[in-house]
Amino acid sequence: MSVVKEQDHQNNQAGQTAMKRLSKPIKVWVTIAQVLTIFSALLAFVPYLALVWLGDIFLSVQMAGEQLRAEQVHEVVELLIMAFLSRLFFHALSLIITHFADMKLRFVIRQQIVSRLSRVPLAWFSQTDSGKIRNAVQDDTKTVHTVVAHAPVDVLNGVLSPLVLLVFMFVVNWRLALVGVATIPLYFFLQGLSMKDMGPKTAEMNRHLAKVSSSMIELVAGIKVVKAFGKTGEAHQNYQEATKDFSQAYWEWCAPLIGLCSVAGELISVPLLLLINLGGGALLFVAGFASLPQVLACTLIAIVLPVAISSVANTTWSYQMAGAAAVRLCNIMDTPVIPETNSPKQPNGLTVQVQNVTYSYGDTRALNDVTLTLKPNTITALIGPSGSGKSTLATLIARFDDPQSGSICLGGVDLRDISSQTLYNNIAFVLQDPMIKSY
Repeated sequence: MSVVKEQDHQNNQAGQTAMKRLSKPIKVWVTIAQVLTIFSALLAFVPYLALVWLGDIFLSVQMAGEQLRAEQVHEVVELLIMAFLSRLFFHALSLIITHFADMKLRFVIRQQIVSRLSRVPLAWFSQTDSGKIRNAVQDDTKTVHTVVAHAPVDVLNGVLSPLVLLVFMFVVNWRLALVGVATIPLYFFLQGLSMKDMGPKTAEMNRHLAKVSSSMIELVAGIKVVKAFGKTGEAHQNYQEATKDFSQAYWEWCAPLIGLCSVAGELISVPLLLLINLGGGALLFVAGFASLPQVLACTLIAIVLPVAISSVANTTWSYQMAGAAAVRLCNIMDTPVIPETNSPKQPNGLTVQVQNVTYSYGDTRALNDVTLTLKPNTITALIGPSGSGKSTLATLIARFDDPQSGSICLGGVDLRDISSQTLYNNIAFVLQDPMIKSY
């Protein structure tokens, strides 16, 4: 079991590394968006400062029995409007930049995948599930969207804005600030317990989900054979076992966290925060340690703080999911390509010579020291039992892959010394499972 946990931990680390690699083309744009987010977050305290100033103005005028001067209010209101619009502008602009960066990243990733797949051995496609390719090009690039388009702004804003507001609270009234954050340390403690081993656990869930997905695709793809041979029960067994393993692992992870997350959520709920801050603020006001505008401003800040903090916690899950998707994308982008010669040669004729060719699928030997010659204007039939290597030899002649040893020549030239364009101008093939139909 420890080996599995270590593997999940390694998968989590691999996900973080993959995300850094994929994000390189848009790193500059993300940095610009984060700088704009910093400007936005630094302005977070201004509306509350304006509230305190307005309250002080109204109270001082009332206590002095003087008439309120419109200029005093106008200055504060203008400051409030300018700060609000500036913060909104910086935040909106940063989101726009990250969304454009996300679209650029999707284009770059898909372009690299298509470019890579156009140069991989054709045998790779027969050995790779088509659903895996589709998921990478479509679903996985969408999964990365949240981390690229939202996380750089949301996380930074969720961390910096509360810090700015917290500093403002202590500047205005440190006693009210202590009341306002009274429940937050306990919230962080419970959240820390619930987030423990989040990375490895998410990697484990992704592993179980991949198993469920592959068994489902296997079941659907082979449903005709299953029904024809009456093996429905056996075919469903793999899928049922995969879903059972997933549900059991998910329940073992999440069940103990339900109570912790519920209590943590209540600690930052609006009713409880209002009760604590208005009640504590009222006591400080009566004792003369706080003014009414200070109580109202700090109470509003205390309600806003948990919202920003919880957004960071929610983004953490997105990071874990995006990490797994990034690993799958990088794996496809790193698929070994079939080498192309830098000095292509032209074949002299159409004679095909197979010389001492050996080829294996993993530990399974498909061809062993095969030698034969295929002359032009002749028909050669490869006859043998299933699994004897007939299809393998035919695909090697079409250079779906290269033999581990030996050589295949066309017109006296090794296929590895012929460009793909020249090769497929001289060799045509019809697959066993044709996808093109005539209508």
